[in-house]
Amino acid sequence: MDEVTFHVGQKVEVLQVWMYETTQKLYQLTEELIMKALASHQAQSVRIVVKGSADKVLEALKELIDKFSIVVDPQYVCGYLSRVIGHDMNRSTLYACCFGFTVGSSLGLVIGICLQTPRQPNVLMKAIAATAFTGIDSITLLEDAFVPKLYKPTQLLIEVKCATLDPIDVKISCGLARTLRGIVNIYNYNCQSELPLILGREGAGIVVEIGSKVKDFEIGDQVYFVTDPWSSGTLAEYVVLDTKDVAKMPSGIVFEVAASFPYSATLAWTAVVVEA
Repeated sequence: MDEVTFHVGQKVEVLQVWMYETTQKLYQLTEELIMKALASHQAQSVRIVVKGSADKVLEALKELIDKFSIVVDPQYVCGYLSRVIGHDMNRSTLYACCFGFTVGSSLGLVIGICLQTPRQPNVLMKAIAATAFTGIDSITLLEDAFVPKLYKPTQLLIEVKCATLDPIDVKISCGLARTLRGIVNIYNYNCQSELPLILGREGAGIVVEIGSKVKDFEIGDQVYFVTDPWSSGTLAEYVVLDTKDVAKMPSGIVFEVAASFPYSATLAWTAVVVEA
Protein backbone atom coordinates (compact mmCIF):
# COMPACT_ATOMS: atom_id res chain seq x y z
CA MET A 1 0.00 0.00 0.00
CA ASP A 2 2.87 2.37 0.78
CA GLU A 3 4.28 1.73 -2.69
CA VAL A 4 0.94 2.66 -4.25
CA THR A 5 0.83 5.85 -2.21
CA PHE A 6 4.37 6.70 -3.32
CA HIS A 7 3.49 6.29 -7.01
CA VAL A 8 0.33 8.37 -6.62
CA GLY A 9 2.36 11.13 -5.00
CA GLN A 10 4.81 11.07 -7.89
CA LYS A 11 1.98 11.43 -10.40
CA VAL A 12 0.57 14.40 -8.49
CA GLU A 13 3.97 16.12 -8.49
CA VAL A 14 4.35 15.57 -12.23
CA LEU A 15 0.90 17.06 -12.73
CA GLN A 16 1.84 20.10 -10.66
CA VAL A 17 5.00 20.73 -12.68
CA TRP A 18 3.21 20.27 -15.99
CA MET A 19 0.40 22.68 -15.09
CA TYR A 20 2.88 25.29 -13.87
CA GLU A 21 5.06 25.07 -17.00
CA THR A 22 2.03 25.21 -19.29
CA THR A 23 0.72 28.32 -17.57
CA GLN A 24 4.12 30.01 -17.80
CA LYS A 25 4.37 29.29 -21.53
CA LEU A 26 0.86 30.57 -22.10
CA TYR A 27 1.69 33.76 -20.23
CA GLN A 28 4.86 34.33 -22.28
CA LEU A 29 3.09 33.67 -25.58
CA THR A 30 0.25 36.07 -24.73
CA GLU A 31 2.67 38.77 -23.70
CA GLU A 32 4.67 38.44 -26.93
CA LEU A 33 1.56 38.69 -29.09
CA ILE A 34 0.33 41.79 -27.31
CA MET A 35 3.76 43.41 -27.48
CA LYS A 36 3.88 42.94 -31.25
CA ALA A 37 0.33 44.14 -31.80
CA LEU A 38 0.54 47.41 -29.89
CA ALA A 39 2.65 50.49 -30.39
CA SER A 40 5.89 50.85 -28.47
CA HIS A 41 4.63 53.66 -26.20
CA GLN A 42 1.66 51.50 -25.13
CA ALA A 43 3.53 48.26 -24.72
CA GLN A 44 4.94 49.00 -21.27
CA SER A 45 1.55 49.77 -19.70
CA VAL A 46 -0.04 46.76 -21.36
CA ARG A 47 2.81 44.58 -20.15
CA ILE A 48 2.26 45.71 -16.56
CA VAL A 49 -1.46 44.93 -16.76
CA VAL A 50 -0.91 41.53 -18.37
CA LYS A 51 1.81 40.63 -15.89
CA GLY A 52 -0.42 41.55 -12.96
CA SER A 53 -3.29 39.47 -14.30
CA ALA A 54 -1.02 36.53 -15.07
CA ASP A 55 0.47 36.66 -11.58
CA LYS A 56 -3.02 36.48 -10.08
CA VAL A 57 -3.88 33.52 -12.28
CA LEU A 58 -0.67 31.73 -11.33
CA GLU A 59 -1.29 32.39 -7.66
CA ALA A 60 -4.83 31.02 -7.86
CA LEU A 61 -3.62 28.00 -9.82
CA LYS A 62 -0.88 27.29 -7.28
CA GLU A 63 -3.42 27.49 -4.46
CA LEU A 64 -5.69 25.09 -6.33
CA ILE A 65 -2.83 22.62 -6.86
CA ASP A 66 -1.89 22.78 -3.18
CA LYS A 67 -5.47 22.04 -2.15
CA PHE A 68 -5.65 19.19 -4.64
CA SER A 69 -2.45 17.71 -3.21
CA ILE A 70 -3.92 17.82 0.29
CA VAL A 71 -7.18 16.18 -0.78
CA VAL A 72 -5.48 13.20 -2.44
CA ASP A 73 -3.15 12.66 0.52
CA PRO A 74 -4.16 9.36 2.23
CA GLN A 75 -3.27 10.72 5.67
CA TYR A 76 -5.60 13.68 5.16
CA VAL A 77 -8.40 11.36 4.00
CA CYS A 78 -7.89 9.10 7.02
CA GLY A 79 -7.97 12.04 9.40
CA TYR A 80 -11.07 13.52 7.81
CA LEU A 81 -12.96 10.21 7.93
CA SER A 82 -11.89 9.69 11.53
CA ARG A 83 -13.38 13.05 12.48
CA VAL A 84 -16.60 12.28 10.62
CA ILE A 85 -17.03 8.72 11.91
CA GLY A 86 -15.91 9.52 15.42
CA HIS A 87 -13.13 6.99 16.00
CA ASP A 88 -9.60 6.38 14.81
CA MET A 89 -9.12 5.09 11.29
CA ASN A 90 -5.80 3.90 9.96
CA ARG A 91 -4.69 3.53 6.38
CA SER A 92 -5.47 -0.20 6.25
CA THR A 93 -9.06 0.45 7.30
CA LEU A 94 -9.39 3.12 4.62
CA TYR A 95 -8.14 0.77 1.91
CA ALA A 96 -10.49 -1.95 3.16
CA CYS A 97 -13.44 0.46 2.96
CA CYS A 98 -12.49 1.51 -0.57
CA PHE A 99 -12.12 -2.11 -1.62
CA GLY A 100 -15.50 -3.03 -0.12
CA PHE A 101 -17.18 -0.05 -1.78
CA THR A 102 -15.70 -0.96 -5.17
CA VAL A 103 -16.65 -4.64 -4.92
CA GLY A 104 -20.16 -3.83 -3.66
CA SER A 105 -20.78 -1.30 -6.41
CA SER A 106 -19.57 -3.73 -9.07
CA LEU A 107 -21.78 -6.53 -7.76
CA GLY A 108 -24.76 -4.19 -7.59
CA LEU A 109 -24.19 -3.10 -11.18
CA VAL A 110 -23.94 -6.70 -12.40
CA ILE A 111 -27.08 -7.74 -10.51
CA GLY A 112 -28.98 -4.72 -11.85
CA ILE A 113 -28.00 -5.54 -15.43
CA CYS A 114 -29.04 -9.18 -14.98
CA LEU A 115 -32.41 -8.30 -13.43
CA GLN A 116 -33.38 -5.47 -15.74
CA THR A 117 -36.37 -5.99 -18.00
CA PRO A 118 -35.13 -6.92 -21.46
CA ARG A 119 -36.04 -4.40 -24.10
CA GLN A 120 -38.48 -5.89 -26.57
CA PRO A 121 -37.31 -5.63 -30.17
CA ASN A 122 -39.40 -3.70 -32.65
CA VAL A 123 -41.60 -6.01 -34.70
CA LEU A 124 -41.86 -5.19 -38.39
CA MET A 125 -44.90 -5.12 -40.65
CA LYS A 126 -45.87 -4.23 -44.19
CA ALA A 127 -47.50 -0.89 -44.98
CA ILE A 128 -48.33 1.40 -47.88
CA ALA A 129 -46.79 4.81 -47.29
CA ALA A 130 -45.67 8.05 -48.89
CA THR A 131 -41.90 8.48 -48.81
CA ALA A 132 -42.06 12.13 -49.92
CA PHE A 133 -44.67 14.85 -50.35
CA THR A 134 -44.60 14.69 -54.14
CA GLY A 135 -47.91 13.02 -54.88
CA ILE A 136 -48.76 9.55 -56.20
CA ASP A 137 -45.20 8.87 -57.37
CA SER A 138 -44.03 8.83 -53.74
CA ILE A 139 -46.44 6.06 -52.65
CA THR A 140 -44.72 2.71 -52.15
CA LEU A 141 -44.93 -0.58 -50.25
CA LEU A 142 -42.83 -0.78 -47.09
CA GLU A 143 -41.82 -4.13 -45.65
CA ASP A 144 -39.91 -2.82 -42.64
CA ALA A 145 -42.40 -0.50 -40.93
CA PHE A 146 -42.58 -0.77 -37.14
CA VAL A 147 -45.67 -2.30 -35.57
CA PRO A 148 -47.26 0.51 -33.51
CA LYS A 149 -47.61 0.20 -29.74
CA LEU A 150 -50.21 1.40 -27.26
CA TYR A 151 -49.14 4.58 -25.48
CA LYS A 152 -52.52 5.62 -24.01
CA PRO A 153 -54.83 3.56 -21.77
CA THR A 154 -57.81 4.20 -24.07
CA GLN A 155 -56.23 2.81 -27.23
CA LEU A 156 -56.64 -0.41 -29.19
CA LEU A 157 -54.15 -2.36 -31.28
CA ILE A 158 -56.01 -3.70 -34.30
CA GLU A 159 -54.93 -6.26 -36.87
CA VAL A 160 -56.09 -4.77 -40.15
CA LYS A 161 -58.01 -7.14 -42.42
CA CYS A 162 -59.11 -4.61 -45.01
CA ALA A 163 -58.38 -0.92 -45.66
CA THR A 164 -59.10 1.57 -48.42
CA LEU A 165 -57.17 4.20 -50.34
CA ASP A 166 -59.26 7.36 -50.52
CA PRO A 167 -58.95 10.57 -52.59
CA ILE A 168 -57.83 12.42 -49.47
CA ASP A 169 -54.78 10.13 -49.27
CA VAL A 170 -53.57 11.56 -52.58
CA LYS A 171 -53.80 15.04 -51.08
CA ILE A 172 -51.97 13.85 -47.95
CA SER A 173 -49.16 12.48 -50.14
CA CYS A 174 -48.89 16.01 -51.58
CA GLY A 175 -48.49 17.57 -48.12
CA LEU A 176 -52.03 18.04 -46.80
CA ALA A 177 -52.12 18.60 -43.00
CA ARG A 178 -48.32 18.36 -42.85
CA THR A 179 -47.87 21.22 -40.38
CA LEU A 180 -50.77 20.16 -38.17
CA ARG A 181 -49.50 16.58 -38.17
CA GLY A 182 -46.12 17.71 -36.86
CA ILE A 183 -47.75 19.61 -33.98
CA VAL A 184 -50.31 16.97 -32.99
CA ASN A 185 -47.87 14.04 -33.08
CA ILE A 186 -45.14 15.54 -30.89
CA TYR A 187 -45.96 13.05 -28.11
CA ASN A 188 -47.03 10.21 -30.41
CA TYR A 189 -44.46 7.45 -29.87
CA ASN A 190 -45.54 5.72 -33.08
CA CYS A 191 -44.67 8.73 -35.28
CA GLN A 192 -40.91 8.89 -34.89
CA SER A 193 -40.39 10.89 -38.08
CA GLU A 194 -42.37 12.82 -40.66
CA LEU A 195 -41.65 10.31 -43.41
CA PRO A 196 -42.46 7.66 -44.44
CA LEU A 197 -46.14 8.40 -43.77
CA ILE A 198 -48.59 5.49 -43.77
CA LEU A 199 -51.71 6.27 -45.81
CA GLY A 200 -55.33 5.09 -45.49
CA ARG A 201 -58.17 6.73 -43.57
CA GLU A 202 -60.54 3.81 -42.91
CA GLY A 203 -60.52 0.06 -42.49
CA ALA A 204 -61.73 -3.00 -40.62
CA GLY A 205 -60.01 -5.65 -38.53
CA ILE A 206 -59.74 -7.56 -35.26
CA VAL A 207 -58.75 -6.18 -31.85
CA VAL A 208 -55.57 -7.90 -30.62
CA GLU A 209 -54.64 -5.68 -27.64
CA ILE A 210 -56.51 -3.20 -25.45
CA GLY A 211 -55.49 -0.41 -23.10
CA SER A 212 -56.01 -0.53 -19.35
CA LYS A 213 -59.04 1.81 -19.43
CA VAL A 214 -60.85 0.24 -22.38
CA LYS A 215 -64.30 -1.02 -21.30
CA ASP A 216 -66.38 -1.38 -24.47
CA PHE A 217 -64.04 -3.62 -26.48
CA GLU A 218 -62.43 -6.99 -25.94
CA ILE A 219 -59.65 -8.88 -27.66
CA GLY A 220 -61.10 -10.66 -30.66
CA ASP A 221 -63.81 -8.09 -31.45
CA GLN A 222 -64.37 -7.40 -35.14
CA VAL A 223 -64.38 -3.64 -35.67
CA TYR A 224 -64.28 -0.95 -38.33
CA PHE A 225 -62.50 2.35 -37.82
CA VAL A 226 -61.51 5.75 -39.16
CA THR A 227 -58.51 8.01 -38.56
CA ASP A 228 -57.86 11.72 -38.95
CA PRO A 229 -55.84 13.19 -41.85
CA TRP A 230 -53.10 14.24 -39.42
CA SER A 231 -52.74 10.74 -37.94
CA SER A 232 -50.90 7.67 -39.18
CA GLY A 233 -52.98 5.73 -41.69
CA THR A 234 -54.68 2.34 -41.85
CA LEU A 235 -52.97 0.79 -44.90
CA ALA A 236 -50.81 -1.42 -42.71
CA GLU A 237 -50.96 -4.81 -41.05
CA TYR A 238 -51.55 -3.19 -37.64
CA VAL A 239 -52.88 0.15 -36.45
CA VAL A 240 -53.28 1.82 -33.04
CA LEU A 241 -56.45 3.89 -32.56
CA ASP A 242 -58.40 5.48 -29.75
CA THR A 243 -61.73 3.91 -28.87
CA LYS A 244 -63.60 7.00 -30.11
CA ASP A 245 -62.46 6.19 -33.66
CA VAL A 246 -63.53 2.53 -33.53
CA ALA A 247 -66.92 0.77 -33.66
CA LYS A 248 -67.97 -2.86 -33.59
CA MET A 249 -68.97 -4.39 -36.91
CA PRO A 250 -72.65 -5.26 -37.34
CA SER A 251 -73.37 -8.97 -37.59
CA GLY A 252 -73.46 -10.37 -41.10
CA ILE A 253 -71.07 -7.73 -42.51
CA VAL A 254 -67.75 -8.79 -44.03
CA PHE A 255 -64.50 -6.84 -43.56
CA GLU A 256 -64.49 -5.50 -47.14
CA VAL A 257 -67.89 -3.86 -46.66
CA ALA A 258 -67.24 -2.57 -43.15
CA ALA A 259 -63.94 -0.98 -44.22
CA SER A 260 -65.80 1.37 -46.57
CA PHE A 261 -68.31 2.67 -44.01
CA PRO A 262 -66.55 5.76 -42.56
CA TYR A 263 -65.36 7.63 -45.69
CA SER A 264 -66.54 5.92 -48.87
CA ALA A 265 -70.06 5.07 -47.70
CA THR A 266 -70.51 8.52 -46.16
CA LEU A 267 -69.35 10.15 -49.40
CA ALA A 268 -71.79 8.06 -51.43
CA TRP A 269 -74.64 8.80 -49.00
CA THR A 270 -73.91 12.52 -49.20
CA ALA A 271 -73.85 12.46 -53.01
CA VAL A 272 -77.03 10.40 -53.43
CA VAL A 273 -79.19 11.57 -50.54
CA VAL A 274 -77.98 14.98 -49.37
CA GLU A 275 -76.79 16.62 -52.59
CA ALA A 276 -79.17 14.93 -55.02
